[in-house]
Amino acid sequence: MERRKRRAVEPIDSAQSRAKRAAADVLWGKPLRDATREHGASKTHVSYYVAKWRGSEMADVLNFSSPSSGSRATGSSSSQHGGSASADVPLPIACDLPAQYDTWNACRRKKFVLRLAAMLVQQHGYSVRRAAHALNVKFSAHDIVPKVSRTGVQTYVANEKWSPQALGRRTVLPPAFDSALIKWINARRALHFPVFKDDVLAAANLLIREHGMSSETFCREVDRGWYYRFLGRHANLLGTANQRPLEADRARWSTAKNVGDWYQMLAESLVDLGLAEWNADYDRDAAVGTRASELIIITKPDRVISFDETRVELDMTKASKEKRAKIVIDKSADRSTAAETLAFKGGLQGTGVGGSTASGRALPALFVFQGHSLQPRWLSQSPDCDFYDENGRMRECSFLCNKKGGVVHDVGVLYLRDVILPCFPDIAASNPICHCQ
Repeated sequence: MERRKRRAVEPIDSAQSRAKRAAADVLWGKPLRDATREHGASKTHVSYYVAKWRGSEMADVLNFSSPSSGSRATGSSSSQHGGSASADVPLPIACDLPAQYDTWNACRRKKFVLRLAAMLVQQHGYSVRRAAHALNVKFSAHDIVPKVSRTGVQTYVANEKWSPQALGRRTVLPPAFDSALIKWINARRALHFPVFKDDVLAAANLLIREHGMSSETFCREVDRGWYYRFLGRHANLLGTANQRPLEADRARWSTAKNVGDWYQMLAESLVDLGLAEWNADYDRDAAVGTRASELIIITKPDRVISFDETRVELDMTKASKEKRAKIVIDKSADRSTAAETLAFKGGLQGTGVGGSTASGRALPALFVFQGHSLQPRWLSQSPDCDFYDENGRMRECSFLCNKKGGVVHDVGVLYLRDVILPCFPDIAASNPICHCQ
């Protein structure tokens, strides 16, 4: 025998709904005969609800929703389900909907109403049923505001972290399965390990086999469709994004605490060297970009330098999409070959080191080529910088070569000694420079 599905709210024209509205009118003071005639309900049916609700919590709810005049206007169709006639009942809390309310999903909108109901229960002494009904009546004119039930309010009052579940069919796998998989994903992401779609599917199928769920749930394995439904069910916890690879050492040390300690140490060093001073107007909560958000004020930006390295190569065969790499073409030629140009392929690689001061003055560069010797044509041109020697000539960049073509061993020391220090001939204990890496 097919089980009849229970309706959450009976149709507005059903006999049961008419009897309930008539019983509400009777409790508001209308004669039984007038209420039954107006709603077309039987006296026996109406008397049953009147006797059931009289002296109960429902009577308090109905009295709360009644008009101030003590009797309802003839022809009103408002009932315990909430109608426009009672939408203006004042509440002890502000119930204005946020401007972005219509952009929220259904669960978040419902949780907002549940939070208001919990405030009525905890702060203003409302019963759970009365709070749910009061808000349903308050937002009855808004179609996007979902109704809340007594059970939902009671659950939220007991646990404010509880969130209503999205509507949908019951999953074949138990909720504990999803929870275990989410913990596994979050544990891997906490260690900065990548978690791809295939990894999630493999882990889910392994859990199914290890716990014997294939025989209990008739689900031998999950597929790509299950993966996307899994993300949809837990959209507030999981999401997808393009990965950003990190070096192992950098990922291990680049934590919020370590970065904060480094900036604090740098600020103290700059102040001790006399290159900066503490900001008297500093405020930790100030807006970023304002003077109050700066911990220190750098007073000698020309004495604060920073430089870094980048990989360079002499291969001209790699295409570039930069605007400066665009060329003029003949549109009458075949488009597939119109932009082809002659290029030379070279396997020579190297490293370029450069930087600037805090005031924006460019430092001389250093280029380290891979190999055992340097060719004169590599040294024919030098990038411009903003430092000049005692004769007024711009300081040229320097060149080195080694087996790897990188900044290894003492190359960094050579760059500081032979390239950077000559740019600051007035270095002294009372006039130092500081390198911020």
